[in-house]
Amino acid sequence: MGKWETIDVCDALELLSPVFESEEVRAYAVSVLERADDEELQCYLLQLVQALRFERSDKSRLSQFLVQRALSNIELASFLRWYVAVELYDPAYAKRFYCTYEILEENMMKV
Repeated sequence: MGKWETIDVCDALELLSPVFESEEVRAYAVSVLERADDEELQCYLLQLVQALRFERSDKSRLSQFLVQRALSNIELASFLRWYVAVELYDPAYAKRFYCTYEILEENMMKV
């Protein structure tokens, strides 16, 4: 990946699909997403929340990234909270989303 040409933020979304299971590839995608400003990130937020389904752990780098960015922008935090809250009703992924929801809620109380 160090030899790859720099990719756009929208291309990083593809690296978060279920096709790419490698944590290294997924971490690279998150590092690309870190370059996005809040407005651009909000455009992809729903897809990024859906990508949490394909992470290998409940406290993935993607989950941590989304929470950290949300903590610095109330609008992002609101959208993230609602997108994750809706997923709590899906029994197949509820545990995964509950972990992200809980981390977001705990950190929002501190801010």
